[in-house]
Amino acid sequence: MSDSTPTLNEFLPTPKQWQVIHDIRTKYDYSLGTHEVLLDGAVGSAKSLLLGHIMVTHCILNPNAHAGIGRRTLPSLRETLGEVIKAHCADMAVEYNGVTGKYTFSNGSVLRPFSWADAHYKKFRSHEFSAFGIEELTENPHPEFYHEIASRVGRLRHIDEKLLISATNPDEPDSWVYKRFFIEQSERRHRYKSVTADNPYLPKSYIESLKENYDPIMYRRMVLSEWIPIRQAVIYHQYDPARNRVLHKYQVDPKREIHWSWDFNIGDGKPLSSCLFQYDGKFHVFKDLVIQGLRTEDMLEEAHAQGLLDHETTYVINGDCTGKNRDTRSRHNDYEIIRLYLSNAKTKSGRPIQFRMDVPLSNPKVRERHNIMNGLLHNANGDTRLFIYADAPVCHEAMMLTKLRSGADYIEDDSKNSPYQHVGTALGYGCIAKLREGTKSQVSMIRR
Repeated sequence: MSDSTPTLNEFLPTPKQWQVIHDIRTKYDYSLGTHEVLLDGAVGSAKSLLLGHIMVTHCILNPNAHAGIGRRTLPSLRETLGEVIKAHCADMAVEYNGVTGKYTFSNGSVLRPFSWADAHYKKFRSHEFSAFGIEELTENPHPEFYHEIASRVGRLRHIDEKLLISATNPDEPDSWVYKRFFIEQSERRHRYKSVTADNPYLPKSYIESLKENYDPIMYRRMVLSEWIPIRQAVIYHQYDPARNRVLHKYQVDPKREIHWSWDFNIGDGKPLSSCLFQYDGKFHVFKDLVIQGLRTEDMLEEAHAQGLLDHETTYVINGDCTGKNRDTRSRHNDYEIIRLYLSNAKTKSGRPIQFRMDVPLSNPKVRERHNIMNGLLHNANGDTRLFIYADAPVCHEAMMLTKLRSGADYIEDDSKNSPYQHVGTALGYGCIAKLREGTKSQVSMIRR
């Protein structure tokens, strides 16, 4: 159970949370049909807690209810709303199946988890729900799943409370969620806005940390809960050459570690890419390397030949977690190749190369990586913490030119025959690894 999540008996709603609960339980006219609710909240505003509370109390107040909770992917659901509900039910006599995630209440009500990343939306047609709660609604680019769920809610005649409720961070004003709740008017659709400061239990330092991590536009969306456009022509919209570009070469500090971050791609226009930087409270990106369609050893040998491994300091290897998979071009995976090479190589002075590996078990989500990078380029406090030097021209291109793929989910466009997109990805992996190495709270985005 999360230490920060109250049980049902411990829960003390804020005034805004009380308003939502009051409206759902006493104000809505359910004879009109199912009511749709959008908990439109900033990070840290406790919208997931309110969503969990409403779903649990729906099951308690309505015997033999059949309720569902869902998110696009099941692992994400279990980590967020699933953990909230588990903690909320800790002081109740509720049967929980750890395998299926199903809750069975003493009055015959059940609460089941669902996901739909497989796009098999028709699975909902075998269910009849009294209520359904959706976590992070705006992470779904298309509404087909929502229509299927909506058509199955309110089917139990013995239960008056017919509710489809979603919690989410704000998104683009051209999204289907915005259109449904802001443009299409209906007396059965309701929106409740909450901002981070509405949560009285958050320490003041938390909001200050968000100013450090978010760029000014993202701060307005994620902390002030504004539906403002962020999706621009380029991903790294906070990059300004006048602010982030340094036209002279960087002088390596031998007292600080050198981070060498990798992105592994083989194929035409999808090169093996890496970059090197140092960190002194700010990121100094001083070199990038791109090898088209060749082996990992070629990148290592090229870096060695250029004298990049001659610095008398420790090298930290960061990058793409898929490099841990076995390389089809070798008996070893990419990181084993790097480890073996660095273990046997020498600096120009004949000393062994000092290094350590720091590669995550999974890559950060693409959107999260972009948000963090924009916050480093320029945050809501007006601080700049990332600089790209003269010998990293491809990193400069990455910040200037990387876009999202047109007409797809949130995916970077790597269709052009240019290496810059992958160098930018490598840089993002490295920066996030360094931030998490020190204080994980700096880059963790609280979605509750």
